[in-house]
Amino acid sequence: MRVIEHLPLETERLYLRRYTLADAAAIYRINSREEVTRYLPFGPMASEEDARSQLERFFLPAYERADVGDEGPGGLPLDFKLAACLKDAGELAGMVFVETSDGSCELGYTVDPGCELPPISWTWK
Repeated sequence: MRVIEHLPLETERLYLRRYTLADAAAIYRINSREEVTRYLPFGPMASEEDARSQLERFFLPAYERADVGDEGPGGLPLDFKLAACLKDAGELAGMVFVETSDGSCELGYTVDPGCELPPISWTWK
């Protein structure tokens, strides 16, 4: 299964989409905060360039691999690294990802403390 076939995933107030390089500033704004990254395997980002590097090294290549049919371990999708955006403002409010690179499956997320982000849930259509 390719996640892209189901995008954007939507709730009443959110939509989930793929990242683009244009998201680097918002990723930095969110992930530069200690309270956001406290339980993540990386500390707060030091610069917008760190965010751009993360996109270029991890997220965008995963999309490219998924687009040509590659899958993660056990057939898990490689492209489940998504930007959570508020529908009314269109702004990035957090991230949702399933990491499958090391043979395990881990669900992760971050949320911008400045946003009133509703619970994330959806149904496949």
